[in-house]
Amino acid sequence: MKSDPSKKDSLAGKTTGSIAVTQAMVQERAEKLAELKGRIASDVTAADLAQARRELMDKPDTKA
Repeated sequence: MKSDPSKKDSLAGKTTGSIAVTQAMVQERAEKLAELKGRIASDVTAADLAQARRELMDKPDTKA
């Protein structure tokens, strides 16, 4: 008896509890952070990108 691949994938997704963070998601968040800091969205810095990655990947900011 073959296993149903859709059930296997579903179970794996529930087990890991994580989502894939794309570069587009990071860029969008970084642009929002730039705006929140009083800059235009296209003025994203490396610090904005790093903070966006940390936030999206649930990694706490160690500089707090």
